[in-house]
Amino acid sequence: MKVYGTVRVDDWNRETRVARALVIESLDSIERGVHVGPVARRFDRVAPRPAQTEVLARVLDTIYPSVYISQGQVVFIDKGKDDGLLPGNRLRVFRRGDIWRRRLKLSSEYADDRVILDSPKPTEMRNIPSQDDEEFPDEIIGEVLVLRVEESSAVAVVTRSDGELKQGDRMIATVGY
Repeated sequence: MKVYGTVRVDDWNRETRVARALVIESLDSIERGVHVGPVARRFDRVAPRPAQTEVLARVLDTIYPSVYISQGQVVFIDKGKDDGLLPGNRLRVFRRGDIWRRRLKLSSEYADDRVILDSPKPTEMRNIPSQDDEEFPDEIIGEVLVLRVEESSAVAVVTRSDGELKQGDRMIATVGY
């Protein structure tokens, strides 16, 4: 799901199911065929509530388009009331792998070379071998608090992020947390 903007519906024909609306805010190009539906932009405060069931979910998107998601941003997740989520449930966001090694792949060709300090030679270098992300354990990188739930989706706010979160990140609601 992606939010393209905000429209004000001025006319609605029940028989043809066609509406006439005025675009009052645009976050991206809005073209014919884009789905229109209610998305709240104001959310009530919600007290944390322990989860009653374990729920595995994923980050779908944010209200405002962005590549990375951080603390304070509102996100949509792919699980909801039918899956056992309730307003106030907290989900821990987790990712597998070594962020530092992943960033080395995006750097220069010498980024993964290290000087061996205890070598008697003047400048002996060692290459840090890469490892598959599956060899590392899951690491908690953030937390979200569910604000509102629908049947199969929910809206949550990121209450903690130890790094950048992104679409597709996995999260879990643990019973009693």
